[in-house]
Amino acid sequence: MKRLILVCLMILCLVPMGAWAEEETATALYPIRENGLWGYMNRAGEVVIEPQWATVWPFDGETALVSTLPVSRDSNGNGVIDRSGQYLIAPQDHVTIEDYPHAYRICFYDSSQGTSASYEGFFDKDSGFYQPPTPEYEMVMLWGDDGSGPIAIENADGLTGYVDRANGETAIPFIYTGDSDEVCFRNGYAMPADALTIEDANGHGVAMGMETHLIGTSGKEVELPDGMSAVSYVFDGCLIVSMRVPDGAATPDADAEDDMEADEGEWSPEDDDDIALPLYRVDPITGEKTEFDWHWLWGEEGVYYGHALVKLDGTVLYGPDPNLWKIYEPDAAGMLCIASNDDESHLGHMDLSGNVIVEPRYEMDWGGAPTYYSFRNGYAVIDDLGDDWPNTERWVILDTAGNEVFTQHAEVGDGSGFRVCGDVVLENGLFWCEEANGYRLMRLINHGAESVSDTVFEASLGCGHYEFGEGIGFSEGLHPVKQNGLWGYIDELAQWVIPPQYDSADNYRDGLALVEKDGKLMYIDHSGAVVWEEK
Repeated sequence: MKRLILVCLMILCLVPMGAWAEEETATALYPIRENGLWGYMNRAGEVVIEPQWATVWPFDGETALVSTLPVSRDSNGNGVIDRSGQYLIAPQDHVTIEDYPHAYRICFYDSSQGTSASYEGFFDKDSGFYQPPTPEYEMVMLWGDDGSGPIAIENADGLTGYVDRANGETAIPFIYTGDSDEVCFRNGYAMPADALTIEDANGHGVAMGMETHLIGTSGKEVELPDGMSAVSYVFDGCLIVSMRVPDGAATPDADAEDDMEADEGEWSPEDDDDIALPLYRVDPITGEKTEFDWHWLWGEEGVYYGHALVKLDGTVLYGPDPNLWKIYEPDAAGMLCIASNDDESHLGHMDLSGNVIVEPRYEMDWGGAPTYYSFRNGYAVIDDLGDDWPNTERWVILDTAGNEVFTQHAEVGDGSGFRVCGDVVLENGLFWCEEANGYRLMRLINHGAESVSDTVFEASLGCGHYEFGEGIGFSEGLHPVKQNGLWGYIDELAQWVIPPQYDSADNYRDGLALVEKDGKLMYIDHSGAVVWEEK
């Protein structure tokens, strides 16, 4: 079934770590710097790949991204090497390389001749196939790609299709004309789009939008039952759809009903003297016109739509619920956050079987960004604004069963308020809280939480206000913290394992941690012994 959308005009790290791949300790390679250049060593501290690059990234399986140019850790490299240090993609003029989980995106851009030339290629990490940048490929699309299907490409004609990631041959023809956030394959399905133009009987444009298709890896479209329009990617054989609320079913709450009628009942093309009915859909390639049912787009009096959780065969697990504004895609715990269809968009959650565990009741505000909560290690952290906002807020830690296992009120904006750092609970029920004078390690207990120790630290790695869990947590049982201006490592009892002595410190990975002391980089083991030191 097609979906329609209206268009209205690390952590502080010493090297560009990105996401450090999980490797066997015996074969792990670690970035090192000597004389201003970067290479790699093994677990024993022996140089395996001689330092020769201005910037390097950690190995992701058998390959690593490198750069011959000094760039920031968020920038793109210009070469890809194997574990022997040999180039799989050698640096070339005007070429940069972006790293994605299953492939590298190879971008060529040259404006030196007065006119700009821009096109792309890819290197598939799983198969090792390399497609050099070619003028035939305007854009290689890899966001969200999980390696479960062919690679999405926009060609020089602006059409989207898919190529086989193991040989570069066309797998799904270049026939799609629009943009879609879910164009890449995930879990064996993708949602490319067609541009949509609606004209009236006089040829005047009425609306523009995108018509999205749900396809499998062969390119065959998945036809959902009539009335279902996909609004999410496929997960565990399910997806979220928008569909009409059956006649006679419960209608929205009064406030929500007013909002929905404003969207679906107060205006229609037949009420507009400037629009000549009927309306037509215009094919973006051929220009052919077919009559268009405008009720599907603008709604009609007394007809309501809501989100529903369904199986691929159309079996409804939950909904449609006109009182829900949105059902979010599942988090790592298999929970779907749900938002109410009211001005505050209160939040709750359901499981993958459609069982609502918490009715929407929590109100969060991320400064205009889409608001939701998700679970990590069995818990979700909620900054609930509550009835006394903006004077106070209520911090809630929720388990997947919907129990509030911890709550605490905090004053807002006076510098003395309580805050759960990174909005996450770590393993073993631990979490960091920010207080007026620093950071304290807490542990969940029955019906609340307690301080692990009386120590309040100056800083804790990953506890920045805007990191939302990136890099926060214990790694291999140790956590970098700062005290008296220097960094060291504590255990889960907040006791020093390696006393503070470093100017900066990173998490442990594969038995070693990268630290800096007196201007030199070094790797240390769990005892603090130096395995390698910058010369």
